[in-house]
Amino acid sequence: NAITQERCAAECCADPTCETYQFCNSSVCGYGPPQQPSCWIGRLKGASTRPRKGWIGKGRDAPPAPPPAPANETRCFEEWCSVETDDRHWR
Repeated sequence: NAITQERCAAECCADPTCETYQFCNSSVCGYGPPQQPSCWIGRLKGASTRPRKGWIGKGRDAPPAPPPAPANETRCFEEWCSVETDDRHWR
């Protein structure tokens, strides 16, 4: 878990699906033991956000999803890894 705002932002930047980060380096955030920094990264879609004391964050537009691999490049023969499998909610 990131211990600085810069590290939290870098973790989000390193994840192509990350749209926002939120960081707090204070016990006023309400998570974890007192004085422990907290970092949250993720997607904006469906998030309910409102200002909270101590939290700092920024967001960005996520890049579009890459196109699916052509059928001749698919090497998996298990049913669950078919190109047509809807895996949007696996995380």
